[in-house]
Parts: sequence; structure tokens; C-alpha cells
Amino acid sequence: MDNPKDAPKRIPAVPGIIVTLVLIIIAIGFRVFGKPGAMTLTLPDHASNYTIAAVSGEFQLIICKEHLVSLAGVILPGRKQYLQMNEIVSKYFQDSVLGKSCRVEPDPLITNSDPAHPKYYVYIDNLFLNLELIRKGFAIADTSAPFVFMDDFLGAEKTAWKNKTGLWKDYTPQLLLMRFESLTPEKQTEIYSAMTGKTAASDKAPTIKNGDIVAWEDAGQYVGKQVTVEGKIVLSKNTGKVCYLNFHPNYKKYLTAVIFASDLPKFPMNPDKFYLNKTVKITGVIKEYQGRPEIILNSPSQISIVGQ
Repeated sequence: MDNPKDAPKRIPAVPGIIVTLVLIIIAIGFRVFGKPGAMTLTLPDHASNYTIAAVSGEFQLIICKEHLVSLAGVILPGRKQYLQMNEIVSKYFQDSVLGKSCRVEPDPLITNSDPAHPKYYVYIDNLFLNLELIRKGFAIADTSAPFVFMDDFLGAEKTAWKNKTGLWKDYTPQLLLMRFESLTPEKQTEIYSAMTGKTAASDKAPTIKNGDIVAWEDAGQYVGKQVTVEGKIVLSKNTGKVCYLNFHPNYKKYLTAVIFASDLPKFPMNPDKFYLNKTVKITGVIKEYQGRPEIILNSPSQISIVGQ
């Protein structure tokens, strides 16, 4: 039998655990504080109050000296492409924004936001800064992805354009170019085609056959027709009696796919979560309910996730 006195001594486990925890804390601290812009990751997912310490050249608000806040739903003139407009907007930020106390709120429905650098709504007292920038003609609405206030922002932009407010007075061509550049390649192609006479403009919906693929934005033009639409589900709700899948946050105006309780067992569990933030193809008859278009899904064969 070995002599216990000659056995190797064991290092207590507790100090080793403590060392490991310290190393983890240091690693997390370096991740959050160790590089420029990393503080953005610590912004809250709920409304919070801050002071605007500075404004970057790209019109990001710098709060608490290090937090970077990108404004949601707006496109501002870039420093390189639109230098003169940039200087005018910069003056507005210096005069009316810098040093102010503000409330910062996230928009979880914005789908084009980098998770590491999300976009926010900013309120200075009772002033909604994002919307005010468009009202004053200093910015245009970002239409690259749906968000809660899109209709309000587009309405304010239209009013500013009509009234020649702010930059719209002397820089209308540049703002229209910004608007064009913000469109998807498909929309840009449509405009080019119309300009070259390849398509005929019409206020009437084109004639289609049952089963044809149409844009979900145009679903209201095809009431009574069986069509296939493709798009991203950006909002959903399951009341227990009805499950709603929405292609746009403004569900009172745009297309909704509806699954009634009697058909819910046929679909994946919690279809409101299963299809949320996924691009889908839906086939069905367009119906009108309370002034908005909808497709009733009676079978899972009517809906498929694109790419799967």
C-alpha cells in the first residue's frame, strides 16, 4: 500500500474556479469595452434616458460619451456624396440636438438592422427627432424594411417635398436621387423600364390568372383571385382563436394570412412564432375583411418557407 505521505498533493478546486470566473469576467469586459463602438452592444432593449454628448459625421448620436445610436427609419445625406447638404444638416444637429436630454427607444420590428448595431427612435422632450428630421426636410424615410412609423414618415416626406421645406428647396434633385438609391434593385429596374417605355403605366391591376404570383403589397387589387404571394412575416399574433401572420406592421392596411383555431392543429406548433421573421410563399384566394386584404390558410400546404 502506498504511503499517504508520499502521495502528490491536490490543489483545492475552489481557487481554480475563482480564477476561471475572473478570466471570464475579463474577457466579457474586453468584449464590451475594449474596442470603439462596442458600447453599442450594451444599449437597453427598452426606453431609457440619456444626454446627447456629440454627433458623428454619419449622424449617429453619441450618448454617455461612448454609446452610438443610429436613428431608425431615416436616411440622412452622407458626408462624401452630399457634402453641402451634410453641412446644413450638421448645423441643425449642433443647434437643436447636441447637449439635449433624450429618451431612446428600440423598434423590434425593424428587420434590416444589424443586431450588433440596432437602430432607435429618439425623443427630445415631446419632439420625435426621427420624424422631425423628415418634417424639416433634412432626411427621407428609409423604406428598405418595414417599421412601425413608415406611413407617418412617408407622409411627412411627401409634405416636405410639396412645401419645399429644408433641403427640398434647393436640393430636390439630390434628395430624389437619394430616394432612388434607397430602393431595392427590383424597384429601380421597374423605374428604368417605365422610363424607357418598356412598361405601360396603369391605375388598373393587370389581368392575371388564378395561381399567378403577385407582390404582397398589391394583394388588395386581386380580391376574389387565387394568387401566390412571397414576402417576410414581420408581425404575428395568436389569440387562441385566430393566428395572424402579417407582411407589414400596419396590419390594418396590408395583407394578412389568417389561420383559424379549427385548422391550427394542422400547422407547426405556435405558427405565430414558427413563421415570424421568415420569408414565405402563400397561396390562396384574396378576400377583403374590414377594408384590408387577407388570405385564409386552411392547410399547411398553402404556406412554405422560402429556401427550405
